[in-house]
Amino acid sequence: MGPLAARAVALSLGIWLAASGLPLARTPQQSSDQADTATEEDTDPGWPRVIEGDGETLTVYTPQIDSFDGTHLEARAAVEVTSDDSEQSHYGVVWITAQTQVDKEKQLVYFDSIEVTNASFPGSEDKVEPYLKLLRENAVQPYPIALARIEANLAVNQSGRKQSVPVKSDPPRIIWSTVPAILILIDGDPALRPVEGSGLQRVINTRALILRDDASGRFFFPIAGTWIEARAINGPWSRSASVPPAAEQIRASIAKEQEDAQVEVDLLDDPGDDVKQLLSQGGLPAIHVSTSEAELLVTRGRPQLSPIQNTKILYVTNSDDDIFVDVATQDYFVPLSGRWFRARRLEGPWTFVSGDRLPPDFKRIPEENPKGKVLAAVAGTPEAEQAVIANQIPQTAQIDRSEVRLETRYDGDPQFEPTDDTTGLQYAFNSPTPVIRINPQTFYAVDNGVWFTSSSPNGPWIVADTIPPVIYSMPPSSPIYYVTYVRVFRSTPQFVWCGFTPGYLGTFGAPWGSVVFGTGWRYRPWIRRVWIGAPWTWGFGVSIRWYRGFGWSAGWGPRPWRPWWGPVGWGWGRPPRPPMGPPMGPRPPGWRPGPGRPWAGGSINRVNVYRRLPPNAVRPMVRPRPPSSQLRPSRPGGPGSRPQPGPGVRPGGPATRPQPGGPSTRPQPGRPGGRPSTRPSRPNDIYAGTDGNVYRPRPGGGWDQNTGGNRWQQARPAPGPSRPGPSGPSTRPAPAPPPSGPSTRPAPSRPSGPPTYSRDVQDQLSRDRRGREMGERQMSPPPQRPAPQTRGAPPRR
Repeated sequence: MGPLAARAVALSLGIWLAASGLPLARTPQQSSDQADTATEEDTDPGWPRVIEGDGETLTVYTPQIDSFDGTHLEARAAVEVTSDDSEQSHYGVVWITAQTQVDKEKQLVYFDSIEVTNASFPGSEDKVEPYLKLLRENAVQPYPIALARIEANLAVNQSGRKQSVPVKSDPPRIIWSTVPAILILIDGDPALRPVEGSGLQRVINTRALILRDDASGRFFFPIAGTWIEARAINGPWSRSASVPPAAEQIRASIAKEQEDAQVEVDLLDDPGDDVKQLLSQGGLPAIHVSTSEAELLVTRGRPQLSPIQNTKILYVTNSDDDIFVDVATQDYFVPLSGRWFRARRLEGPWTFVSGDRLPPDFKRIPEENPKGKVLAAVAGTPEAEQAVIANQIPQTAQIDRSEVRLETRYDGDPQFEPTDDTTGLQYAFNSPTPVIRINPQTFYAVDNGVWFTSSSPNGPWIVADTIPPVIYSMPPSSPIYYVTYVRVFRSTPQFVWCGFTPGYLGTFGAPWGSVVFGTGWRYRPWIRRVWIGAPWTWGFGVSIRWYRGFGWSAGWGPRPWRPWWGPVGWGWGRPPRPPMGPPMGPRPPGWRPGPGRPWAGGSINRVNVYRRLPPNAVRPMVRPRPPSSQLRPSRPGGPGSRPQPGPGVRPGGPATRPQPGGPSTRPQPGRPGGRPSTRPSRPNDIYAGTDGNVYRPRPGGGWDQNTGGNRWQQARPAPGPSRPGPSGPSTRPAPAPPPSGPSTRPAPSRPSGPPTYSRDVQDQLSRDRRGREMGERQMSPPPQRPAPQTRGAPPRR
């Protein structure tokens, strides 16, 4: 290939980097302009990418991830180059490394910098160095890559490297109701505090607004604007004929503050359609008040069951909860907070079942079934594997030190207690901010995913860029264990690059191989003038689910409560009296949206707490716009949408390969961004081997290897033992030399006989193929689900 072909290869990788979110080094002016870029590049345009310009047609296939820890990525990709004046194709492999930023809300990965560490073009070995030089000099600016593609690849390739937490799984109190019901959670025995000037007291250690009239001794709380009452906190409850005027005044004051998301009180304005309909008809839901850990299951009458095709599993159709029956044993199974429980009857008693000890048919639930979403909680399924990997990828941010502040507040003087029995650390028991005492002169705190340090528990606080390792040795029994999932990755005098994995919000990889919500530990709350509640695991109906086109989700069920992680309370820093002004100090750490304000997509794992920092504190994600003279992107679609053809660069698709001599529309010479080709799109079926060769799967199994030009031959496994799989040493190639120096990577061997590959290369290709297919499935819309067929409930036992 000549200079035009080499420059086309450079443009090819540039477009690949653009399509995948992998930029080369940027100038200071480019970095400063990032905040002004439009968001139309905030999409993954699809794969493969076909680029036509300067008389060359280039196809870049999905990158294959060798390693990714959330901040640093190493990958390789196959590239195909063809010329206008020749029907001959040339295939090669490129290797890159990059620093990354992750946006969990948009499910995209951006890149701060990139190094093209090496390239291999079998049959054109003498051109590798010129190609590398042009690749490094001419790559254009990026688009992001969908996080789902990376997660799917890692789920297959790193299945033996999952992190797990020794969570507790003791069953909570599980309540079953056949009528609309409400579960009210109180953090221990009710703690009453007077509401000044009202003649009322409030139960402060609950998210609900529960008031007690001193004169009558009655308890009151509202549901969807209807007040109910009882003589005792555990009922029986009935509609209230009259409430003290001060009660309605307090409710109205809290409702006004909810509009500003300043309070942590839930007025139960949206208790669910069934409850609201019942109230509108003059009825009352079943009220269950629990002062201990509890979960609620609701069916609309006796359970109605439907079979799941190709399994011996039935599911309850007349419930918003996930309730199953194993036909073989007639046992009920329910997943709660990612953990499975089993009982002979819905009334209980319930026992815990490890996610890897479920009946085998749970793994066979079809993804398109209405209950296919539970596959993320069934250990050993691809959905559970990807959820575990995704739970280890951090949400990252570049923080401007000068723009963030922390002010700590305490209920009285700071009071410190041991975080656990092993580390010697202490934490502020009476503060909604997790403040850690290392020694009398050293304190650390976390707020909104940012570490701070001070010589005093009262500050002043500055952004920390180094964290004592002992903090990360806190066990799950510690009430502030969640702070161990906030990290500092790198720093400069002006900026700190930090991030948090979903463990900061309460989701963890369990030892049996799936994700759960909450540690399962019961932590002691602070109850004095105010209530500062510690993290809870139960009571929210949290489900670990899988959705085609969305990925895994840790979301809640049909409950009025929203989960919180980190200390939470009511009326922090102010006397509990109306009128209720704005609170003193910051809201507690973790993410606790105001009532009626669900998390992004109702999914805990897609929360970005950095959105709560001042606008100038967080630098924008990398969103540079490619120069129009070099690249015209296809129409953006989004992580869950199909790309549309656009000028200059177009996504590949499931169509067949172009035939020689087929119609095409070529751009004018010298103009890299030309009109879109009308040739059929390419299938996304070319892979980069770790040995520098290019492969494609054979229809009957096995792999063909490119032997130069358009020549492909079936590759045979070479004799000899294979290296360890994904749980062993990495199969990445040896580290490449610095980008400025010459390449020392040996060219792939070209034996005279049929091509061969090692067993570990074969295994790696198979894993990469499975990962690519998983990623493509996740980017595809779900198929239409069949209407369920119901049958009666099984006999009572």
